[in-house]
Amino acid sequence: MHQLIESGGETRLFPFADFNQSEFEQRLQELDATVFIRFHIENQTQQVKRVKESNRIRFINEDKFEDIMTVLNVFDLLITDYSSIYIDYLLLDKPIIFLPYDLQEYSTRRGFNFKYDEVTPGEKVYDSSKQFENAVTECLNHPSRWTNERKRADDYFNKVKFNNCKRVYDFIDSGSDLSS
Repeated sequence: MHQLIESGGETRLFPFADFNQSEFEQRLQELDATVFIRFHIENQTQQVKRVKESNRIRFINEDKFEDIMTVLNVFDLLITDYSSIYIDYLLLDKPIIFLPYDLQEYSTRRGFNFKYDEVTPGEKVYDSSKQFENAVTECLNHPSRWTNERKRADDYFNKVKFNNCKRVYDFIDSGSDLSS
């Protein structure tokens, strides 16, 4: 099983005081899972001091996949802080874990366009490695748990899902003026 962690803004990977990479990797081994981490494009040069790449934790920035959308469907689970990538991932109806470890600070500094808890359909992990590991296990073992909430958020954000290429083609073919 593959999981993608995508992060927006300045990020603290596995932002838990009790995080132990060796123990987490052991849990990933038990789950036959690999975590793939992709930083937001603005933070790809960020130094990762707390987490080292391993067989179970891999980094896949633009040097490996220029456009993450080309491989997004291969991941069984998305783990993100506030990145909007989850909106695209909603189309896949797969589990999402949110890590709002600095929610108050982020809300004050950057703000939100929506009520955070109403549009983030998935487990929320704030401050514990154990809670995080349990959320990963729960999502992988019960991927349909948040299906109704994901559908509601998907319907809200992704109103137009089908025949989009045909709609664009028909619009262009009709000679409509985009500037009006």
